[in-house]
Amino acid sequence: KYHRPVCESCPESPEEPEIKPVFRPRPIDKELDQLKAGLTHLQGKLNEHINISKKKGKYTLT
Repeated sequence: KYHRPVCESCPESPEEPEIKPVFRPRPIDKELDQLKAGLTHLQGKLNEHINISKKKGKYTLT
């Protein structure tokens, strides 16, 4: 099965983002959980990059 990386800086075949088991009555909700897990992953990566940039003094965030 072809696996698309969640973000470009991650390995080509990363582990699946952690999905917390929640009772969902419809299959579409599983997709929503997967998208939320991917979004959480990308937010974490963004925060890492922002924190690194702050330490280097590249950006000033107010």
